[in-house]
This record gives sequence, C-alpha cells and structure tokens, in this order.
Amino acid sequence: MKSRISMIVAGLLVSGMAMAQQAEIDRYNVEWDTPSENSAGSMPLGNGELGANLWVEKNGDLLFYLSRTDAISEANRLMKMGRVRVSLSPNPFREGLPFSQQLVLKDGAIYVTAGKDGEAVKFSFYMDPDQDHGSNLMLTLQNMVLQSYDKAYLLPCWPENWNVSFKLYTSRETQIEGQYKEGRLTFTRQGDMEVVEANKR
Repeated sequence: MKSRISMIVAGLLVSGMAMAQQAEIDRYNVEWDTPSENSAGSMPLGNGELGANLWVEKNGDLLFYLSRTDAISEANRLMKMGRVRVSLSPNPFREGLPFSQQLVLKDGAIYVTAGKDGEAVKFSFYMDPDQDHGSNLMLTLQNMVLQSYDKAYLLPCWPENWNVSFKLYTSRETQIEGQYKEGRLTFTRQGDMEVVEANKR
C-alpha cells in the first residue's frame, strides 16, 4: 500500500514539474502584432537539419528562406537553399486589420493569423524532425516553374491564379529571372538555352 501511495505521489510530482516547465517555456514565446518590412524581421525555425526564416510583408506576401546544415559553400559559409514567396489575394495583411505572428517554442512552430473574425487567414509553419520536406518542397516548386530538356519550359504546371517571382539556373549556364502576375509572364534570360512558355510549345 505504501509503495502504491509513493508511486502516485511521485507521478503527481513529475506531472507538476512538467507543467511548471511548460509554463516556464511559454514565457519565452515571441509574438508580433504587425508584419515585417523585410527579412531582417524574420522568425527562425528548424529541426536540427533543416532551417527556415519566415516573415510576412504588408503587401500580402508570406516569405521564407530555407537552409540545411550541409549546404556549405567553398568558403565554409552556411548558405540558403532558396527563398519561397507566397502571394495572397485579397491581401489579409493590409494595414488596419488584426495581425498576429507567434513563435511557440513548445510546439516548435510559427502561427500566423490575420484578418477580421470570421474572415481570418491562419497559417501553421513547422519542421517535421523525422522528414526532410524542405528539399522536396523546393524541388516541387522549381519543377512547377521550370522544366528543362532541349529547351527551358516555363510554368509547365503552375496554377493560373497564383502570382510568382523566380530566379532559376538551368543547364548550359543559363539563368532565367522573371515573374508571372495576373496571368502575364515576363522574363529575362542570360545564356544560350532557348526559353519558351510551356503552354506555347
């Protein structure tokens, strides 16, 4: 009987300590009530292998840089793998609307909420410690914007109502930079590879 009571008491103590630790961690959560001007106002996130810096801009864009612990340059600098920009329309981040961007440490996640009650837009952003979704995401987005064979085909499977800006490198040392906005594609090319819109091949 005494051993059972001791086990119950020990269990209650451990549970109480865990709750106290969680409350202590919650004190260090970070919350912003306005969007950022640029990447200097980004929030960091990571899982030990994949990292990100995420921020929101007033123009309706949510952006993040992706990095990996093994993405190191010849000068031994940790490099960003790329930047992703998600443009939202109508803009939920415009001035005067409620906004919250919160880094919740116990969840290892960033939560963004913007807009009036009943019309609010919510995002959750986290890094799964058991999966490397970041590399898959970058490859998927790149293939949606560019597929390179004998020619470089732009926007082969990009949704018509999504706006995107891009800067990509393809074979034959060709660099393509451009944007797709309101159904119109514009781009510049440096290099000798032929570039065409995928829907015009």
